Amino acid sequence: MRGRAGRFLRWLAGVDERLIREVGQERARYTSLGGIVASTALVAGASLLGAATLVTGVFWLFLLPFALAWSCAVANLDRFLISGMHGKERARRRSLSAVARIFVAVVLGLIIAEPLTLTIFQTRLDQEIRSARLREVTVLESRLTRCNPLPGENQNVTAPDCAEYVLSGGQASVATGANLTELKDQVKQARDGLARDRRELRDRQNAARKECNGTSGEGLTGRFGVGPSCRKLRAEADKFASDSRIDQRQKTLLGLETQLNALAGEKNKNEAEESRLISKKIADTVRQKKESYQRIDLLERWEALGTLSSQSGFVTFVHWLLRIFFVLFDCLPVISKLINGSTSYDELIDRKRRSDLDRAEAKRQAEDRKVVGEYEHQLHEENRRFQRKRQQVDLETRLETLHQTEEVDKLAARIRRGTSSDGSRDQ
Repeated sequence: MRGRAGRFLRWLAGVDERLIREVGQERARYTSLGGIVASTALVAGASLLGAATLVTGVFWLFLLPFALAWSCAVANLDRFLISGMHGKERARRRSLSAVARIFVAVVLGLIIAEPLTLTIFQTRLDQEIRSARLREVTVLESRLTRCNPLPGENQNVTAPDCAEYVLSGGQASVATGANLTELKDQVKQARDGLARDRRELRDRQNAARKECNGTSGEGLTGRFGVGPSCRKLRAEADKFASDSRIDQRQKTLLGLETQLNALAGEKNKNEAEESRLISKKIADTVRQKKESYQRIDLLERWEALGTLSSQSGFVTFVHWLLRIFFVLFDCLPVISKLINGSTSYDELIDRKRRSDLDRAEAKRQAEDRKVVGEYEHQLHEENRRFQRKRQQVDLETRLETLHQTEEVDKLAARIRRGTSSDGSRDQ
């Protein structure tokens, strides 16, 4: 098991086990380097596990597979970075390569550091967030109460900060109140007119009575008995009573007062219902706001951490200290490789690379030579086939020429024989 664990750690460091056997003194160094890679990967997994737990609120055991997958990804990335640093390189190239790898490690370290920092400050951050949420809920409830007054309360609901906080609680009491105000005005006018006419009738009746009783005064004759003046004043009083219709108006006033009482009762009922409805809506809005604050997400904790950092220099110091620590911790594999410098294993890696290059070049040349030889052989065979074909054509040409020569000779002999026969005949 110890041997397997060591080989696994050296594999994480990108070490070729066949080469490390030749420099056994370097095993401990590269085993430790692999341990650093494994530690960084485990810290990265813990960071993701903490961040995922903060974001989702799920029990951490269910998120463990995702954390292990992230650990494997980080370990593979660190292995890639370190593997590229094995061997000896020129100083300039090695520096540029190291800077690029350090940059990648720093970015990865920042990604890993922030969730861990939030996890460490979680209790304090949650307290700050809950306090801020409680203040927001209190302000919301106060503003809703101010911008949605109960019926009968005198509040300024047209303020600019009430535009988004007005709740619809029904307008029945408003309409009833308008009708009630109008009816009150009618009742008041009716009462005032009726009282005025009653006073006028009473004054006229008193004047007629005084005239009939012989009471002296302004506009009175002072003569006792039912004389012309007495009858005139009585007639004027009766005529005024008939024209003013006081009894009918009294009945009308009683009807208006009855309607007024009924409308006042309806208004009180509507106000009670609207008060209950507005109070319920305010309570529901506040409850929904509280329910939306059940979970605390990652961004809220980041904002709370920024708020705490701006309020406390100590929190800022600890925050940056943890951030730098985790960034350096994630950069440890690359930094450790740079600190170690060139080792015997690096020399073997360079030799193997050169040997592999030479072997690959020789193999390539051999393959090229083999291919060229095959093509040359094919060309030679083509030349031989062409020569055989040419010889065959020449032979056929010669045979044809020979055949034609024989035909000519036969024809000449025939001609000679024919010529000889003709000469003998002539003789």
